[in-house]
Amino acid sequence: MEAKDAEAPPLITEINDENDMESLKEMSHKCLVIVDFFATWCGPCKSVKVAYEKLAEQETSVKFAKLDIDVYEDAPSDYSIVAMPTFMAFKNGEMVDSVVGPHIEQVKQMVARLK
Repeated sequence: MEAKDAEAPPLITEINDENDMESLKEMSHKCLVIVDFFATWCGPCKSVKVAYEKLAEQETSVKFAKLDIDVYEDAPSDYSIVAMPTFMAFKNGEMVDSVVGPHIEQVKQMVARLK
């Protein structure tokens, strides 16, 4: 989860393994954490990428992350992912809500409700 750019941390943290995910769950005790479970080959995932990045720019009190299921291959089974993209909200170390599919307006509503 280290920033590639030393000047500023990325707006969206990349999750590469279980340790990264556990760190974000720990962070969710301090703020809302949203995780985008995606794949690079997923058309609907690509269609919401820019909107998700804009949401991360707007909602500075929320921590945003992305998890490529082809990098962290156990994630679909670990988190019961049945379709992509899936956006999960974590608070106090637990998953509290999710949006399945490229429904960025629903993700915005989820963030507004939970932050």
